[in-house]
Amino acid sequence: MPTRRAHGTRKGVGNKKLPGAQPPGKGAEAPNSATAYFAIFSRAWYVDGRMRGALAKLFAILAIASLVVAFELEFPSPALVVARTCWIEGGFSEADCAGIVGALRNQAHATNGRRRVTPEQIAERAWAYSAIKKDSERIAFALKLPDGDEPTWNAATNRLWKAIRKTAADVIAGRRKNPCFGAWHWNARNLKREAQVAIAAVEAGKWRAVVCSEPTANAFFSVVR
Repeated sequence: MPTRRAHGTRKGVGNKKLPGAQPPGKGAEAPNSATAYFAIFSRAWYVDGRMRGALAKLFAILAIASLVVAFELEFPSPALVVARTCWIEGGFSEADCAGIVGALRNQAHATNGRRRVTPEQIAERAWAYSAIKKDSERIAFALKLPDGDEPTWNAATNRLWKAIRKTAADVIAGRRKNPCFGAWHWNARNLKREAQVAIAAVEAGKWRAVVCSEPTANAFFSVVR
């Protein structure tokens, strides 16, 4: 008699299980095989590599920006140095600032013996001669005054500070007239010690009082040769 096939089987197959029904880890590659892990790891490494590259570029940009800011804080422009000197010595008086810059220029001419004075040389005289190098809270604050708005000042005060910066830059560049022509020195009228120094220099015939063409808080003096 012919043998009957078991129910649910096919000829030549019998009760064998199809490859798709094999348990994981045998036969065809399973999703959690070593190859699958390697593929996932490779994709993750590639993505992480791109992220690392982007982060490296970002950190490089931030590092350069911080160096630029540090450089500007450590080495401000000559015009900003002079503007800070103007604020220390004459407050927000544009006339005083113009006279002070003119006096610093005259000092630079005598110091370096050159016909043309550079902005850097004027800034050097500001450091050497003015009160900017002294130690006080006011000067410490002045040394941090920015080439822009000061955050702790209101809008009106920042406009005055902008005018001082412009005056300093204009006198350095020769765009503004010096109201205290010929002056080499200045001192505060309300400081007794400075006034005594000036009086002594005038009486000794070393200094001569300069009459400025604009009202100033400081007194200005020329050198008698």
